[in-house]
Amino acid sequence: MHTAPRQKHICIIAYKPLERAPRVLRQADSFVRKGWQVTLAGFWSGGEPPSQIRLLTIERITPRRSWTIPQALARLFLPSGLAWTLHPQNRAAMDAFRRDDRRYDCIIAHDWTCAPLACGLAAEQGTSFGIDVHEYAREEFCPTGRLVRDFLGKYAHNRHADAIQRRYFPQASGITTVCDGIADLLRTDYRLAVRPGVARSVPFYEAIPYRPCGKTIRILYHGCVDYSRSLDVLIKATALLDERFEVEIRGPGEEPYKAELKALAQRCGVSDRVHFTDVVPFAEIVRSAAQADIGYEVVDGYSPQHRFMLPNKFFENTMAGLALCVSAFPEMKKLVDTYRHGICVDACTPEAIAERLNGLDAEAINAMKQNALAAAQELCWEHEAKAMFQAYGL
Repeated sequence: MHTAPRQKHICIIAYKPLERAPRVLRQADSFVRKGWQVTLAGFWSGGEPPSQIRLLTIERITPRRSWTIPQALARLFLPSGLAWTLHPQNRAAMDAFRRDDRRYDCIIAHDWTCAPLACGLAAEQGTSFGIDVHEYAREEFCPTGRLVRDFLGKYAHNRHADAIQRRYFPQASGITTVCDGIADLLRTDYRLAVRPGVARSVPFYEAIPYRPCGKTIRILYHGCVDYSRSLDVLIKATALLDERFEVEIRGPGEEPYKAELKALAQRCGVSDRVHFTDVVPFAEIVRSAAQADIGYEVVDGYSPQHRFMLPNKFFENTMAGLALCVSAFPEMKKLVDTYRHGICVDACTPEAIAERLNGLDAEAINAMKQNALAAAQELCWEHEAKAMFQAYGL
């Protein structure tokens, strides 16, 4: 009598609101399709988790202002592993796993923040762990104009991230990241024996119908609303755009910063053409984006992290059949030049952005939208998942 093989079990850890983490959810879905049992460990805001996925909820710790200086000092002067252990969010995560009695055949950490947790759990259970790298964290610093915040970001937090990566990346059985540029940097920085695998942050394929633009051209930014996204420049550019353009800014962010942007729109006289909207559910991201005409992602290239960026929204907007307006950074420009589905802006200034957008007529935008729908058949997770499995040796 033959016994059925045991179902393999993977744990995917991410310090993210999992219901709004497209890359994490796509990865989990791929393992379900492969026949694995999947546990997702992270933050959960409510509602039903995805079908066939077990949820291990980690308490989300809201940072207190009183922690800022002690945490920064710990990251500056203590060994990286000890400094990591002292952070309240990491202690909450470790507590969640102490209460969990499951054993795993593989563990994947999303970004450096979870790497020590995944490594420790893998050592306890005698299994392997991998790391999925979303950002070039050692130079992720974003200037905000706030002296203390900028100092801590550059000299404490980024250096801490680099130290964690230096310690744990070489121990991982496999590493994946979002683009070739970051893969090359990681291999050089940490002297990795094997170059990280590249699995771009593309959505599953959806058949979106072509929708030509109308009299009003809708520009959509969707994603995190924070200082690193240069959204103040977009608002200033709106004042220089033809009246046919309207802008939608959609995504989560700190309310004080959103208030700053709204006040800026008021001062620029474009509050009637700049609209702030709420996050849409994960499953509706692409179809909701398809109601716009141009997908926007122009940022200041202040670090390699940004110069090599290739974000979720680039591919979600492509899948939605939007013309793209993006920074002329290597990874995005390479794809725009290949598929001819957008324009690249050389400088993150209101004048440069407005000049490129004002130069587009409806015929050009519609041609790019059709090219985007054709590109989406290749730029989809069905293709990228193969690279992910290969990198992890699964």
